Amino acid sequence: MTKPTIWVTTSLLIIYFIFTSGCVYWVTGCQETEKFITPYSYALSGKETGIVGVTTKADMDCVKWLLEESDKTIEIAGDTNVIFLVGGYFESYYIDEDRFVPIESFDKEDRCYLFLNEWNMEHGKYLLSSDVGLREQYKFWIGNGIIFYECFNSKNIERVEVRSIPITEVYRSGNARIYEK
Repeated sequence: MTKPTIWVTTSLLIIYFIFTSGCVYWVTGCQETEKFITPYSYALSGKETGIVGVTTKADMDCVKWLLEESDKTIEIAGDTNVIFLVGGYFESYYIDEDRFVPIESFDKEDRCYLFLNEWNMEHGKYLLSSDVGLREQYKFWIGNGIIFYECFNSKNIERVEVRSIPITEVYRSGNARIYEK
């Protein structure tokens, strides 16, 4: 290979690496995870964006409570990362995964646990997987025993609607919480 060919090849590989490693996403402070605008990195932006569930001791305490103390007849709602976390442990304990419901259909259940991990509580958001590697973020807030949360309007998918549900806190560890509806 000639020197110009090596230089061009090396330059293209460096540019490719910078964009695909998530460096540009991290440096620009991009927070878009619903579509691929700038490639993100699990390692560089996983905790900030919630793309990958970063499990804390408090989250694990909540999983332990769900496994050992909760009413096994009540379904569990959570965002994508919570369902992956709890589902992994429930598989090892041979507990029925039909117990899980997506957080956006939480209001349709008669009784249900809502597990909000530390990331959810610290950011006031929950995440839904929209496609491979993509996450949609929705806001929620809790006040006076009521959770208000955003979700898609089923009649008009372009609009986000806010729903409210009365809840009671049944378990807390650190900043992670389990509520019952």
